[in-house]
Amino acid sequence: MVKGIFALFLITASAISAQPKIESVFYHNGNALLDYCESENATERVACMAYLAGTIDSTEAWVASNQLRRAICKPKPVTTKQLRKVFIEYANTNPEGLHLAASSIAIAAFAEAFPCQ
Repeated sequence: MVKGIFALFLITASAISAQPKIESVFYHNGNALLDYCESENATERVACMAYLAGTIDSTEAWVASNQLRRAICKPKPVTTKQLRKVFIEYANTNPEGLHLAASSIAIAAFAEAFPCQ
């Protein structure tokens, strides 16, 4: 029994050590998202807009669950293309934070562009 547990431990440890090191806890930083948003490749631009729409949707979900104070008050007819333009402008104006989580930068961009009164 002890040999079986030790063997399982060795297999698990070797599998874990074979995994690439995770450098951050977020999927994309601002640099990566900005590259997608400014890309000439239509698929990458769509991925950018989907990411930004997901960021808006997730912040709305947190606000609705009373876990987050509303910081973004976007007008109803805002398109994902507009979100992309807002993000690009903010990211290019504030490059010092592009190593941070892309979602954090997007939220800051949208809060600045669509402030709550």
